[in-house]
Formats: sequence, C-alpha cells, structure tokens
Amino acid sequence: MRSRRFPEAWACARERWGGALHLLNGLYEAKHEGGAVVAITGQLPYAERGVDFFQSVSLERVFGDVCAYQAAIGSAEQVPRLPQIALQTALARR
Repeated sequence: MRSRRFPEAWACARERWGGALHLLNGLYEAKHEGGAVVAITGQLPYAERGVDFFQSVSLERVFGDVCAYQAAIGSAEQVPRLPQIALQTALARR
C-alpha cells in the first residue's frame, strides 16, 4: 500500500485487488477525524466477480459507509476525470 499527504487531503492506493480491505481502518480513522482521503484499490476482473472467487467481496458494500464517492474505472478514457471527481468530493464532504 502506498500513501501520500497532499496540502488538503491524503491519497492512498492498494495495487492488488486482494488488499482492498486493508484500507478500511485508515479510512474509518480519517472519517472520524474529518479528513479528506482518496483511496484507490484494485478489483477482481469483471469475469471473476460473483463466482465465489477467493477473497471476493463487494467493494461497494464494504466501503459504502466510509466513502462519499465510489466508481469503477472501466476504460482508460475515464482515468483523467474520475480521480478529479473523487478528490473534489472528498474535500467537499470531509
């Protein structure tokens, strides 16, 4: 996992899909303290979701309580805009 402090927010990323749950403690702590955080996680390939794959969880349900905005990036064209929306939402709703 990697994290970085920016002037007004934190950003953290978990590169492999199986480690997304490791972000939860930090996200709950940030929510409790009123911090703005953007968390980027990996996810199972679409073909593997919902088939009882090892460590398969619904990230939307798991992170729903601590995230003001969630999105799955499905194409390279979405990459420039979705992180901007995530940061703007995190700052506005902290």
